[in-house]
Amino acid sequence: IDNDGNFGIGGRINLPHLGAGSYNSVTKDYEYNQGIVYATLSHQRYRTLLERRDNFLEVRLSGKIVEENSRVGIFGKRKPTVMDLLTDIGRAKEDKTIKGILLRIDSFDMGLAKTQEIREAILDFKKSGKTVIVFMEYGGNKEYFLATAADKIVMLPSGYLSLTGLAAKVTFIKGTLDKLGIVADLEHIGDYKSASDLVTRESMSPAHREVVNSLLDDFYDQMTSQIAEEKGWSQEETKSKIDMGPFTATEAWKQDLVDTLLFYDQIDELIKKEIGTKTRRLALQAYRKQSNYKYSWAIPPKLAIIFATGSIT
Repeated sequence: IDNDGNFGIGGRINLPHLGAGSYNSVTKDYEYNQGIVYATLSHQRYRTLLERRDNFLEVRLSGKIVEENSRVGIFGKRKPTVMDLLTDIGRAKEDKTIKGILLRIDSFDMGLAKTQEIREAILDFKKSGKTVIVFMEYGGNKEYFLATAADKIVMLPSGYLSLTGLAAKVTFIKGTLDKLGIVADLEHIGDYKSASDLVTRESMSPAHREVVNSLLDDFYDQMTSQIAEEKGWSQEETKSKIDMGPFTATEAWKQDLVDTLLFYDQIDELIKKEIGTKTRRLALQAYRKQSNYKYSWAIPPKLAIIFATGSIT
């Protein structure tokens, strides 16, 4: 309405990628002035009540999970990064069309710090009241550690859980160099500076062993305490179960390490039982291609991320 009393009225109906509406102007004397009817088309998603809200996002973790974007060669595929996964999970947490996440965990290659970061993102996702279900065929310590963030852990009946605790292997090649007649000449400053031990010793020094054991103890304490918290066990009970490993799928189920044994094609029925309604599986790659229509004309603030990867010298 304007200062003279003239006014306009309109309406619009949105589908996810289509829209239709009308706008009409009326004078202050309630006489029809003019109007338009329009239709819109967008590759971005409009806000609408007429969209599926039963999606279950399928996220698969497998192979090397890198820190920084990288592509080998012109035709090489871009590898997913930790930041990609964190962004996907955070977006799905706020997305009303996503009911939960099906996390398929295969053997992956990433350190404990990255595993913890993704695990914390899963726990944060669950705070929205949505469900997380993990499906595993097999896995080790890190895979199971991540899986315990879920509401349900499902394992293939013929699967295998190599949950055995942490260990470290240290290589020494001085004996090999001796056979070749090579003497490594390096300065060794301080008991705990063990980098040169690789070529100057045949076994671990007491200080080197102390450092390695200290790191393993710290990692193991974090892993077992966080598993215990999610499973409702004491930390000692958790350690006791790990000492019994490795496990076949049936043994893992009997020890309550996994919740149920199912084949992959049975997962949808389990999700329906957990959610209370039938859901549609949505692949992560397809979800990443979806973008929401930006209603604001303002330029949003941006955060730049600088990756510092590789050796520090």
